[in-house]
Amino acid sequence: MTVMTPLAISGAEAAHPVDTVPCTPGLRADARRNRERVLEAAAVVFAERGLDASLDEIARRAGVGVGTLYRRFPTREALIEALFDAKAERVIAVFDAVATSDGDPLATLTDTLVSLAEVFATDRGVREVLLTSKHACAGGARIRERVTPVVAQLLQRAQDAGQVRADLELSDLPIILSMIESVADRAGTRSPELWRRYLTLLIDGLRTDGGAPTVLPVAALPEDLIDDVMCVDEGWQR
Repeated sequence: MTVMTPLAISGAEAAHPVDTVPCTPGLRADARRNRERVLEAAAVVFAERGLDASLDEIARRAGVGVGTLYRRFPTREALIEALFDAKAERVIAVFDAVATSDGDPLATLTDTLVSLAEVFATDRGVREVLLTSKHACAGGARIRERVTPVVAQLLQRAQDAGQVRADLELSDLPIILSMIESVADRAGTRSPELWRRYLTLLIDGLRTDGGAPTVLPVAALPEDLIDDVMCVDEGWQR
């Protein structure tokens, strides 16, 4: 079972994924700058539109010619590989730290689920490279291989502490996060933080402590927006 996984532990970091991109040996300074600009633009465009987004659009946003993009990255797959390779080690280090945390089990699991949901709600490219085989890459595989056992460990700790229902399975978590991603897609710019309301409701449903319900962080949609949100076509709505 593979747990859905972020390329960064917060949405803010996911929006700036190439701040530690290693330089390619032998490139001139201007070529390195062009490469970095292409990766930065690709991160933004892929987040907005997914990994099948136009490479011409990426070149335009990077301020380089399409020929320059293809000289640095001859194929779409090469661009995706470079982008996710730059993120992998940093993300793995973050989850290594999570794995050794001695904090409250329920709080640690909850914080991790919120961080995962935040990334998937705001970055379509991340979701696609980690959840589908069409754009599989080595960086994404390394992240999945490390993060899946960490999330399993967090879940087991919370269950052992009697804080989370015992019948919750690791395989339930990707489904939960997919539900939250669907809310984010449908709400779009009408209520971009609405997914936080429903993730809070779902996490409360996992708890076994019998405590007071968590205060919902976002208001419900007004009735006049319900039809707009529920009837949108499938797909990315931003």
